[in-house]
Amino acid sequence: MHSLVALDIKPSRIFLDHLNEIWDEGDAVLPVDQRLPQSAKQRLVKDLGASWIITNDGEKVKLNTGLQVEADDALVIATSGTTGLPKGVVHTHKSIHVSVTAAGSRLGCDSNDHWLACLPLAHVGGLSVLLRARQYQSELTIVNGVNQSLIDNAINTGANLTSLVPTALQKLDVSNFRAVLVGGSSIVDKLPANAITTYGLTETMGGIAYDGKALDGVKIRISDTGEIEIHG
Repeated sequence: MHSLVALDIKPSRIFLDHLNEIWDEGDAVLPVDQRLPQSAKQRLVKDLGASWIITNDGEKVKLNTGLQVEADDALVIATSGTTGLPKGVVHTHKSIHVSVTAAGSRLGCDSNDHWLACLPLAHVGGLSVLLRARQYQSELTIVNGVNQSLIDNAINTGANLTSLVPTALQKLDVSNFRAVLVGGSSIVDKLPANAITTYGLTETMGGIAYDGKALDGVKIRISDTGEIEIHG
């Protein structure tokens, strides 16, 4: 029997440690957005069927309700449906591996890299940074939020890859990174030379196209009705 464990933890190494422990036990992870008010967190955890919750103090609490998950299920990511109610997008260990490998191949990732994670870990854009560093056994710096001081400190300790939202690029100097993945909202007109625009969804486990070119193993086309169709 496999359970869904909610991680209500601020961005930190502790988050990653708990994620690894949960996966080692065969359970799946529901990352909880730290920007939500407590009432919304509680509703999210209940609606998506978590059986356990781990909080910032390290306490693991059994919840009254919960759903079983399949053996290969690794993540349940919350996203808003058309009604505004949260729904859970399930990703397996296999789908995560495929996504991370495709991105890593395009970026030329290896164990010598150093990722800076500064986006919310409850969303694929932020969580994918951790998962790439984890798979490629790269150095990883996790910060809660982003400003120029945090960027400079990360660069000074060797960080060479990160992921940001477009609005951050208007306020930050990111020129010393080898590459900066940019997605999550409409792209600003002028981007740094090292910025890579990404297209992806929660359902695709993040970016499936970089700078308008599909990643290996992904096929994208526009249907006759104008809908974007994705295969891979």
